[in-house]
Parts: sequence; C-alpha cells; structure tokens
Amino acid sequence: MEKIGFLCFRGRRCSRIPGLKGIVTYPFVPKSSKRLAPGDYWAIPLRDGRFACGRVVELLPQGMPGARVALLGGLLDWQGSCEPTSESIAGGSFIAQGIMHIRSITTTGGTILGHRDFSLDSLGPWTFIYGSKIQRGFHFVRPWCREDNQHFTSLSWWGYDVIQTKADQYFVDYVANGGKPPWWLPPETQRQGVSI
Repeated sequence: MEKIGFLCFRGRRCSRIPGLKGIVTYPFVPKSSKRLAPGDYWAIPLRDGRFACGRVVELLPQGMPGARVALLGGLLDWQGSCEPTSESIAGGSFIAQGIMHIRSITTTGGTILGHRDFSLDSLGPWTFIYGSKIQRGFHFVRPWCREDNQHFTSLSWWGYDVIQTKADQYFVDYVANGGKPPWWLPPETQRQGVSI
C-alpha cells in the first residue's frame, strides 16, 4: 500500500492513503472505523509515565456486526519516553492482537497520531483459531485441527482498557521489572508467523 505524506495547514501531517477517500489529516480522534486504515497508530500511556504503541491491524469486513466501530488492533513491541512516531516504531513487531472497539483508542491514547505502512516492516494480521477454523485476521484459511493449539491463540474480543492493561503488564511489570512473562503472551511461532 503506497502512502504519500506531506505537511498541510498549521504544520499537521496529511496523507493520501489508497483505499480511503480524500486526504487524512493526523492527528485525529476516530468516531468510527471509516477513516481508519491498517497501519494507523496511537500512543498508549503506561502507568510509569512512558508510552506504548497500538496499531490498527485490520478493519472488520463490511456487513459484519460491529464493523462501523470495531477493528483488529495490535500492541506493538515498542516503548518510549515520548509518543510514538512513524520513525520510532520502525521495525517493531506485535506482541498481542485482538478485536477492539474504537473506544479502546479514545480511552487510552485518544488520537490516531499517524500512519506507517505495514509493508515497510513486514507486519500484518496474525493467524488465529476462531471456533472450528483457522483464519488470518478475518480471512478463512482452513479448518482447525488439534495440533493448531500449539501454534496459535484464539481470536478474542477485548474490552476498552485491555490493550492498556496488556501494555502495563508487559512493559512495566515484565520488561522493566524482570517479572514473569504475562500469561497471555502468545507462542513465539505465532508472533513470528508460522507456515500453515
């Protein structure tokens, strides 16, 4: 997905993102998923004063219940003393993905700060167990088999503050203080992408 970025009025960042109508001006507060695009990111304040980064991974397919206000979001393996930028999150990978309401953005970081195309970092939706099937993001891959439980986690729906709770558990309790890894941390094979 090619993105053309440039500065527009009052020093705000603007981008023309293929698939979206018109020009998107950053930052903005999302009121629906209509203006969101995979690759958009926002800051997640940590309880120790630092920041983590959330990303829009994939939008729910049109016609699916909740498509106007829900999305597949992800927590990036990134932390910093300042809010994330396109340059600072380069090379990051996901440590968690789940379906979330846009209020997960507005109640944590509040605004979409910018966009970084996933192709720059080889990122995208994970492969999940969803009922009796395996799917990549929201797209069916194949039927589920018992051995898949060793490689994939279940696709889950997150409450408004789940991404912030996961960020605090991972970056504050585990990484910064040497605690135990969070129980929800997916298998390494899922985070790196396993052939199916």
